[in-house]
This record gives sequence, structure tokens and C-alpha cells, in this order.
Amino acid sequence: MITFPLGDTVAFVPQKAYCPLGSLRHCLTYPSISFSSNEEDKKIRNILNLCQMKYWSNNLDEVQDWSRVLSLGEQQKMAFIRILYLRPKWLFLDEVTSSLDEQAETYLYSILMQELANHSTIISIGHRNNLRQFHQLELVLNDGNVTMMSI
Repeated sequence: MITFPLGDTVAFVPQKAYCPLGSLRHCLTYPSISFSSNEEDKKIRNILNLCQMKYWSNNLDEVQDWSRVLSLGEQQKMAFIRILYLRPKWLFLDEVTSSLDEQAETYLYSILMQELANHSTIISIGHRNNLRQFHQLELVLNDGNVTMMSI
């Protein structure tokens, strides 16, 4: 069992990002309820730009089935946008970059660390070695044994 301090926000982000039906704004800010305002729209557009998805910044009110419109890689980038918008205190990432190339993965993790490293505890599951540079500890599961190692 895992317990968190009262009031801390927690986000579990799977390999296939959840894209709710509705506006792009709703997709990016889920599960929060985001209303259109100049300040909120500016925040969302800045994060879209930061995550190299600026081309969607004029579509915030467009209603689509985003899981069909966006490629898997774009959906994974949208998950990073959602994370940066929500800024959870505890963040569990389960192969959230598996549909991206290593360059995009490295870039997005760099942004994540730049924006959240002093705010969030980030736990990642991944198979690529380049993720190691973004963590201090590695938990190795092997034949029923668990080992924690410094990176």
C-alpha cells in the first residue's frame, strides 16, 4: 500500500494516454475543468509550444475524438502537456514515451525535469537507457528480487 501526504496531488500516466471526448482544452487539462480565459489559454498555448505541439494552439475549442485524431506519439506528448499543466506532487509514468523516438523522449523528459524537478517526485517505468539520466535511483526487478541502486 502506498500512502501520500494529505492534499498532495497524484498522477498516474499510462503508456496510452487517455483522451476524453470533447474540446482539445478539455483533453489537455483533464481531469481539471478548464474554462476559456485569456490567462488559461496563454498558459496552455505556452505548454503546447514548449512540448513542440504549437500547431494545435489555435484548436483549443475544437471538439473531436482526440484518440482518433492524434497519433500515439502526439497522444503521449499531450500527456506531457497535461502533466505540465496539472503539476502533480507525485507522478508515476508508465512507458509514457514508448511511441516517441529517443530524441523526443529526451527533450520531453528534459522539459519535465526543468519544470517539475523541484516540485514533484517522479517515478518512471521505461526500457530505454537514456531515461536513466533523469533519475537518481533505479529499482531493478529480477527473478523475484528487488534491488535499489544509485544511478
